[in-house]
Amino acid sequence: MRNYFSLLIFSLFVSCTSTKNQQLAEKGSRANSDIAIAAITIDGMACKEGCADAILKNIENLEGIQSAEVSFDKGEAVVEFIPAKTNPEKIQKTITNTKEKDYVYTIKYININTKSSE
Repeated sequence: MRNYFSLLIFSLFVSCTSTKNQQLAEKGSRANSDIAIAAITIDGMACKEGCADAILKNIENLEGIQSAEVSFDKGEAVVEFIPAKTNPEKIQKTITNTKEKDYVYTIKYININTKSSE
């Protein structure tokens, strides 16, 4: 009975250590993944409360988006994303497919920069 209890404690310890190591490895792999930043010039926004906010909400709903800002005043969006989970084409399509009244949004220019998230 004592050996059984000792074996149970040992198994529990090994299991917890293995789980912790796996969590640390996953965290490390996420920290080393590449991040891309897209600066996108958008035509067609008529206001902040409707257009810019609607575009922002739709971008933030995409998988892989780390952060996003949409400025009506500047006519641009700055989006930080994980290229393994999304891409500039999906972001552009999300912007141009945003429906707010009868406004049509077009992309004038897009600039992509990558950085390591370490």
